[in-house]
Amino acid sequence: MRRDGHGRRLGTSRAGLATGERARPSHRTIGYRPGLDGVRALAVVAVMLYHDDVSWARGGFVGVDVFFVLSGFLITSLLLSELDDTGRIDRIAFWGRRARRLLPALFLLLVGVVVYAIVWAKPDELHDIRLDGIATIFYVTNWRLVAGGLSYFQTFQVPSPLQHTWSLAIEEQYYLVWPIVLFAARPLWRRRPRALAPAIAALALASAALMAILFHAHASIDRLYYGTDTRAQALLVGSAIAAFQRVPRARAARRAAWLRTVCGAGGVLLLAAVVWRWNTPRFLYRGGFLVVALAAGALVVAAAERGWIARLLSLRPLPAIGLVSYGLYLWHWPVDLVLSTPHVAWHGFPLVAARSALTGALATASYVLVERPIRRHGLAALRGLPERIRGVAIASGVAGATAIALILSTTGAPSLALPSSLPATPPNANATRILMLGDSQMFTLGFWGADEFDRSKAQFEPGALLGCGIFDPDNDDGNCTDRASSWADDITQFDPDLSVLLVGAWETQDFTLDGHRYVHDTPAHEHALERVLTHSLSTLTRRGGHVALLEVPCYGETNAADPTRIARDDPRAVAEVNTAFRAVATRDPSEITFVPWANVICPRGHFVTRIHGVVVRPDGVHYRDTAGGAIAADAIIPKITRLADTAHAERRS
Repeated sequence: MRRDGHGRRLGTSRAGLATGERARPSHRTIGYRPGLDGVRALAVVAVMLYHDDVSWARGGFVGVDVFFVLSGFLITSLLLSELDDTGRIDRIAFWGRRARRLLPALFLLLVGVVVYAIVWAKPDELHDIRLDGIATIFYVTNWRLVAGGLSYFQTFQVPSPLQHTWSLAIEEQYYLVWPIVLFAARPLWRRRPRALAPAIAALALASAALMAILFHAHASIDRLYYGTDTRAQALLVGSAIAAFQRVPRARAARRAAWLRTVCGAGGVLLLAAVVWRWNTPRFLYRGGFLVVALAAGALVVAAAERGWIARLLSLRPLPAIGLVSYGLYLWHWPVDLVLSTPHVAWHGFPLVAARSALTGALATASYVLVERPIRRHGLAALRGLPERIRGVAIASGVAGATAIALILSTTGAPSLALPSSLPATPPNANATRILMLGDSQMFTLGFWGADEFDRSKAQFEPGALLGCGIFDPDNDDGNCTDRASSWADDITQFDPDLSVLLVGAWETQDFTLDGHRYVHDTPAHEHALERVLTHSLSTLTRRGGHVALLEVPCYGETNAADPTRIARDDPRAVAEVNTAFRAVATRDPSEITFVPWANVICPRGHFVTRIHGVVVRPDGVHYRDTAGGAIAADAIIPKITRLADTAHAERRS
C-alpha cells in the first residue's frame, strides 16, 4: 500500500491502460490490488502477441476489451466513492488527474512519432501521420478511422504509427462523459442504490444490441469496431460490476467459493478466445464482444478479491508488467512498424523478441523518467497553480508544442505518384493483344512493371479497377457495380487475344452474398467463390477470347485495424481461393487457364521481405517501385505471352 509524505495510507486504483490514479481516502475505495496489474499484464501481452502475428494468439485483440472492462470498473468505483463521501464529483479535478496520468506518456509517444516521420516514413505517409497526430491529441482517432477519408492506396500502405490510439480515444471519451452521466443521474438512483447496476447493465446490452443491428444492416465493419457507442459495452460491463459490488449484500457475498469458480471460468474463457481466435464477424458483432466483456469482468472481480486467482495474478513478473502496461501499449505498435518490412529481414521468434525488448525498454524509460515523476510532483514551474487545474495547464502547453512539432515534421511531403487510371493505347491488329484486368494488385503491377511490359512483343492494355476484385459485396461503395460493363467495353474497344485476371486480396475475406455470410476456410465459401467467379468470367469468355487466371500470391501481415480481416495473410485462405480458381479453369480448359507463378515472390508459399535484395511489396499486397514491379512482371510475362500467342494464332487461322 502506498503512503503519502506523512505516512498515511492512500487508496489507489489503476484505470485501464493507465496506472496510479489517486483516489480520495474512503473505506469504500478499492486499495491497490496487484492482481489487477496482473490482469493488465495479460491483456497487453495478448495484444502485443496478436500484433506480432503469433499463430497461437490470433485472438489476442480481446486484450483491448479487457482494458475497457477494467477502466469501467475502476473509474466507476472511484467516482461512486467520491459521490458517497462528498455528494458530488469534482469533474475538473478528476479530468486534471487523468490528464496528468495519461498525457505525458502520450506526448512522449508523439515525439517518437515525429522521429519516425523524419527517419522512416515514406513521403506519401506524412500527410496521414499529421492528421492522425492531431486526432490522437484530441482523442478522436476512432472516429477518424470510422470516417475514413484515406485514398484507396493509403489504406494498403504501412499502417499509421498512431492507429492503435483508437482504443485510448474511446477510453478518454468515456472519462469525459461518464462522470457527468453518473452525477446527473444520481437523483434517480440515490434512493434505490440497487437500481444503478441494472441500469448500467441495460446500457451495456443496448450497446451490444446496436452493434448487432448495424451488423445486420450491413454497416461498415469500421463503424462497428471503432464506434464509441458500439464498443462502450465493455466499459459499461465494468461499470455495472463496480456499481453492483457497492450493494452491501453483494460485498458480503462476493467472497463465496462459487463466485471464485465463476470468475476462474471467465479467465479460462478469455484464454480460449485468445488461443482459438474468436474473430468471425458473425460471432463478434452479434454478441461475441459482450461475451468477452463478461468473461473479462469475471476475471477482474476475481483479481480484485483475495482468492487463489488473485494470488496467481499477483505472481511476479505480472504486476511489474502491468505497472508499465500503458507504455507497453503506446510503444509496441510503432516499434512493430519500425522493426518490420522493409526495415529488417528478421522473422519468427527473433523478430518478436527484438520488438518486445525494445518496447519494454521504451515503456520502462517512459514510466521511470516521465510518467511517475510528473504524476507525483507535476511540473515545478506550475506548482503554484491550484491542483485542480494543474493537469489541464500542463496538457494544454505540451499539446500545443507537440502539435507544432508534428505539423512541421510532416508538412510539404509529395503524394505517391500514382495516377487514378493508366493510359489506353489503340489496338494493333498485327500484335498479340493482352488485356490486364483485376484490382489494385494488377494496377500497381502494370504501373511499376511498365518497362517490362513495354519491352515485350505483345501489346498490353490496362483495365484494372481499384478496389474491385471479382466481387466485393461488403465493401462495395458503388465503384464495382459496373465491373461487368467496364470489362465488356474494354473487350469491345481492345479486342484482346487474352484477358488476364489478377485478384485475390478481397476474395480471401468473408463475404455476404444474397443475404448469406460465407466464412473463409470453409467448403461453402469455396463453392460460393466458384459460382461468383464463373459468373464474372462469363463476361470475358462469351466474347470469344481466352482467359488467364493468375495464381493468387501469398500476402504479408494484414493491417491490423480490424481483427476480423486477418484472412488475407492466412495461407489457408489463399490456398482456398487458388483451389476455387483451379476448379473453374479445369471445368472449361478451352477458354480458361490457371497460371501458377507466385513461387517467384512467395518462396515455398511464404511471404518474404525481400526477393534478391529487393522489397517487392512493402505493404504485403501492392508493388511500390520499379524494381519490385519488374520482378513480378518478369515472372508473369513469359507465361501469359505464350498463351496469348497461341490464342492469337488460333484466331488468325
